[in-house]
Amino acid sequence: EPEKQPEKPSPVRDKPDKPSPSEQLEEPTVRQNDKSVEVIDVDSDEEVVEVEDGNVIRSRVKSDQWHEFDNLRSVLGKKCPALSAITRLCRVATTAINGKEEDAVVAVLKKKGIDEPDEHFLYNREYHLKRVRSPPRKGAEASEYLLQTLFYLKTNEHFKEYLTPDLEKFFEGWALRCRQGRY
Repeated sequence: EPEKQPEKPSPVRDKPDKPSPSEQLEEPTVRQNDKSVEVIDVDSDEEVVEVEDGNVIRSRVKSDQWHEFDNLRSVLGKKCPALSAITRLCRVATTAINGKEEDAVVAVLKKKGIDEPDEHFLYNREYHLKRVRSPPRKGAEASEYLLQTLFYLKTNEHFKEYLTPDLEKFFEGWALRCRQGRY
């Protein structure tokens, strides 16, 4: 008697218990008393953010770290000679830049005749962000570095002339938003 071969699985499967993603409703219904679903009001104007174990929630709902850089440009003015240097200091303070990738981008820019990579970053941010990994720092760490950057600007002879009450308020506000987890 020939030996029985195990059955090969059929290419057509039995219908699973759950519908496929394409068969599911676009907006799932949630029962009123369902305790397994946490509902968060993203439209809330509440300023308090709970912090657990030093891990701060970073949210794009309220703002985003790159909006902060755009606001920095507004505070300093687009024609400020210190804009690219201060932007670089803030970028280092708020992101963990991959040094090797950054050096490679700078080398490519130099070959193309661009000698000011920080100036290039100001107007071509997407170019840099595609080529250099720069994850945001944790909120408390970014906040501390921003406050150190502000102190540096206050004490450095070259940057003192660009420091205004509005710029100080901006740095202090940005540091506060970082501590709250609101990049």
